[in-house]
Amino acid sequence: MAAARRRIRTVSRYAATLRAELEVQTPNPSRRGYDAASELVSACSDIAQWLHGLPAPAGLERAEAEIGAAAGVLRNAAFAFRSLAQGVSDRFMARCEACQAMLAQGDLHVEAFMAMISDDITGSGVSADPEGPSGGT
Repeated sequence: MAAARRRIRTVSRYAATLRAELEVQTPNPSRRGYDAASELVSACSDIAQWLHGLPAPAGLERAEAEIGAAAGVLRNAAFAFRSLAQGVSDRFMARCEACQAMLAQGDLHVEAFMAMISDDITGSGVSADPEGPSGGT
């Protein structure tokens, strides 16, 4: 699960940058925000590819679903954030609110995932890291 934690920390860091940028609520996102959105799309795609190539070990299927859901919704939040730069419109606030809602939903999936793998590590007996001590890539 070390590889999963590393990937989740990466997407969470980029999501936090977007969240901070949304607090400003400017119609023209900063370069920092735009770059974070692009990196978030890439990191979420990395999670999806990683999940596709490595099935969850027995007992961790729900955790796999949560990390996949987090990646999907946070990727959508990044696309929504980038749409803020499409000019000032009467839809700007609606786009901001949608992006904030997707980030919040992503947080819920991340929290659920972390709780599931924490429970697994502390007591189920299921191997917490199917990739062995190196944590995989």
